Amino acid sequence: MGIDREAVIRTYLAEADGQLGQIEEGLRALEARPDDAGRLETICRAVHTLKGTSAMLEFHRVAEFARAVEEVLERLGAGTLGARDGLVPLLLSAVDALREFVPEAAAGVREFRPEHEALLRRLAAVGAEETPGPT
Repeated sequence: MGIDREAVIRTYLAEADGQLGQIEEGLRALEARPDDAGRLETICRAVHTLKGTSAMLEFHRVAEFARAVEEVLERLGAGTLGARDGLVPLLLSAVDALREFVPEAAAGVREFRPEHEALLRRLAAVGAEETPGPT
């Protein structure tokens, strides 16, 4: 008996929607309490799950985007990046983009729109920024 890919994708879409809601809620809470390590961990788990499930279903661009978000969150957790002004709104923009792109990927779209590419570049730049050394 084969796997019903359409049923798997319906489940993926429902779970991705829940994960994105959890990420958004967590980011809004993190904005108010930037030192909430538990909240950051919850956000990271949701992003990691979305990334892994997307990769498993061969939605590689979604997984790539989620990985860029994950890298920024990892730097926040490691303390090499602070929840400075503009960072949470950037991550919330990423959630909005994923809300658009996840169903598009499930429908067969494999390439980002230009605005998604631009946001991906911004996330990658933040995730790779050099930490300033002692002055």
